[in-house]
Formats: sequence, C-alpha cells, structure tokens
Amino acid sequence: MIILADVALLSSCAHSLRPGSTAAHTVSRASEVAGLPDTPAAVALRDWLRIYNLGLPDSARVFAARAYSPTELADRPADVIARGHQLWRMNYGQMRVVRVDSSTPVAIEATVHEAVTEAYGKVFVEVDSTPPHGITGVWLIPFVEPPANAPRVRRSTDLSLAGALGRYTDALGKQEVLSGAVLVARRGVPVFARAFGPATRDPFTPNTLDTRFELASLSKLFTAVAIAQLVERGRLTFETPISTVLSDYPNPEVARRITVEQLLTHTSGLPDFYQNGKFRQFEDSLRTLNDFWAMFANDTLWSKPGARYDYSNSNYIVLGSIVERLSGLPFEEYVARNIFAPAGMTRTCYCEVRVDHRATPYSRYTAGFGPTRRPAPDRWIEVPRGARRPGAPAGGGISTVGDVGRFATALLEHRLLSAATTARVLSPRVPMDDGGKRAYGFEVYEWSGTPFLGHGGNYWGTMTQLDIYPDDGVVVVVLSNNDASGGEAVRNWTRRTLTNR
Repeated sequence: MIILADVALLSSCAHSLRPGSTAAHTVSRASEVAGLPDTPAAVALRDWLRIYNLGLPDSARVFAARAYSPTELADRPADVIARGHQLWRMNYGQMRVVRVDSSTPVAIEATVHEAVTEAYGKVFVEVDSTPPHGITGVWLIPFVEPPANAPRVRRSTDLSLAGALGRYTDALGKQEVLSGAVLVARRGVPVFARAFGPATRDPFTPNTLDTRFELASLSKLFTAVAIAQLVERGRLTFETPISTVLSDYPNPEVARRITVEQLLTHTSGLPDFYQNGKFRQFEDSLRTLNDFWAMFANDTLWSKPGARYDYSNSNYIVLGSIVERLSGLPFEEYVARNIFAPAGMTRTCYCEVRVDHRATPYSRYTAGFGPTRRPAPDRWIEVPRGARRPGAPAGGGISTVGDVGRFATALLEHRLLSAATTARVLSPRVPMDDGGKRAYGFEVYEWSGTPFLGHGGNYWGTMTQLDIYPDDGVVVVVLSNNDASGGEAVRNWTRRTLTNR
C-alpha cells in the first residue's frame, strides 16, 4: 500500500550559512533544479528543495512561517512543519528533481531521487491561486518505480545480489533508519537473511532472525487464503453476499448488496473504521469481531458496491466474521490450524504482548494516526502496548521472516490451496492508485516486464512486506519494528534489483 506522507515544506535563509562554507556549496549543488517551469508552484518547489536539502531546523521554521498560507499554518504551526521536515530529511536525505511529471500554475508533481535511500519518489506541491501564493500542501510518495532512464545494475547471481543487499542494508543501519529482519529466498532456499537494530532499546537486546515482529496488514493475506479455503470446501462462493452468512449484520440492505469478492478486493464501499474517527471511541470495548461492526456497518458507503477501489480495514473484519461463522472456530484458531500448521509456521501466532522474542515497536511520531500525531525527530518513542493492533483479520499477529517465507512457499507449492484456486486468488482484478492491481488480498505489480505480488503493513512503529516473484521462485520478506524509511527502502531496492532484467 502506498501512503501519501505529509511533508513539511521548509525554506532556508541564505545568510544562515557563512558564504563560501562547505555546507553552502553542498546545498547549492544538491538544490539545482533544471527544467522547472516559471510558475508559482514551481517556484515554491524550488525554494522548498533548497531549504529541505539544507537541513537546518531553524531555517525551516522561519521559512514555514513565511511561505505557508495562513490557513495551513492555522492547522499546523511552523514549528510542527519544521519538525516534520527534519524527520523526513533524516529518513530520505537530500533530494533532486529528475523529471517534472505535471504542472499547472498552482500545482506541480515531480519525480525526485533520494540520497539516503537511493530511491525515487514523487513530490506534490500546491499553492494559493492568488498572490503571494502561499503553500497549501506538500506531499510525498516516497518510493515509486524508477524512471525508464534511471541507472540499472543487474545482479546476475544470487551471491552478487546478497553482497549488494548487505552493503545497502548496512548503510541504512548506520543512518538509524533500519531496524528489523530481511529474508530473500529462492525456491525455499535463503539467499540473504540478516537482522538489524534493537528488538528493545532499554534494556538493549538485538533483533535476530528468530525475533517475532508485528505483522500489521500483511496478515490480511491469511484472511484471504482462509476465505478461499472455505470456498474450496463448498461453504460459500466468491459471489456470496454478506447477508447469506451473517444474517445478524446490523445493516441488512447493505449486506445483501456486498459480495465476498468485493470485500477481498476493497470494492465494497464500506468505510474504514480507522479513518472515520470511531476507533478511539470503541477500542476499549472490542472483544469480538462483531464488536467492530458498530464502527462502520451503519455508516454511509464510500461508493456503490463494486464501483471503485477504496482500501478499507472494515472489509477484512467482515471477512473474519464470515470465517468464524462458517468454521465454528475463533478466527485465530482457524488460521492456526489451517494455515500456520500446514505451512510449518511454528513461530507465528496471535499472541499476548509478553510472548518471548517479540520485538518492541518504536516510532518518531507521537501517535499512530489522528490529531495527536506529531513528529518527534529527536527521540524514539516506544509504542504503548495498548496501542498495538489486536490480533484480527484486518491486521494483527506476530511472526518471523522465516515463517512468512514459509507461508509464501506453501502457497506457491499449493499446500494451502489447489492450483486452480491459487491462480484465482492471485489474479489481478481491480486497478489501484499506484499502478498495481488488487487480487484477492494480494497486490499485483509489474516493473520492467517482471510481475510480482504480495502485501505489506504500516502502523505506528511497524512496517512489513511480503513480495513474491512467481516466475523466479523468489520470496522477499521485510519485517521492521520501527516506522522509519529503512524497511520500505529495502522493499524498493529489492524490487528495482529483481525486476532489472
């Protein structure tokens, strides 16, 4: 899932650096922008790049107070914008524009190259339509497919791939943006397997390949496979409406219109309970999956069922309820018996927080989402135990990189589903905003003619990703116990490398 991360747009004061200093020369080279049009939005982008690349919080704060629109500053004070800019700079490093993708007088979209991650992203800048054209927003998609003319190096052997990935992850570790574990395997045999950073910071214990990490939304794949297993057993079809299985669903009219396939592909129109502001209201009373229904079942649909793609965690809560109703088992028990056991995933569970070898999530944000979320670039914040996502079909559970790799291998070897059902589950169906397509649970992409598929998870202090390259039998697993850029950077690096034919 691609997340639009709000970026603090900051500008420098040229006099804050001594003329002729090394830093001034470095920033000058980094902030050169060739080919930008002469528009208010492009001027804002040019100024922002200069200040962003400078990396001085005081200059950033002064610029934010001067360059942002009054409306934006009323929502986010200059100090908050400056701290957000500092955190973004720590994660991605200096940036340079490599291509202008679209431009109007009040908005510009540009592809940029990031120094720390060595990746490509997209920056969006918008300004007021009237002078002085105050900045109304700057956003980033931090990792995108490289431009066609980007330098490409083919790793011809697994040994060369492992060596290059080792050097890359070491560099990210030194920047303190990578903490977790990474696995690359070909046909079940590890090519690269290493752990990085602390599992806990106080007292310090290192992450290892045996460390268990929060899975977040990666575990939606278990839910999708569980539903497909029940379809194979004749308990329902992908076209079955919610009402056929959940007769007590609070909104019968909607339940008759939404099918299992629409839930799997996020085309049901059900609003996301994390985005409608109700989760904080209900979280202390959540004991069963049915308890989640009150947060979204009677809300207005985002769209007509089947009309469009809108990622919503609510879809997978309903799917989990269907698994429980048809199997007669708690969701967690069904998955343990029918997915974890046959795949050999002995280190995966929906467990209590205090289970052994469990990494603690850390963040440089004060909250996972909502109005209290603020950047904290000067410290790591331990995510409170009560804020970690509960074991649920929409995202939960803990696992190791080895176990997630075993899940992928079991799926490819048809030990979880038949060949025909596996093919249907993995078939791309619904276009997504980032150029990929949604299958049943899985996200499917094609870079440089190479297909790959999987799913990731992002939450407060957690980043996870499973990518499967079916043509080559390659599986990539990234599990991170912080929400800095390192985990996504590794995901992007392996995608660039493995699709470079």
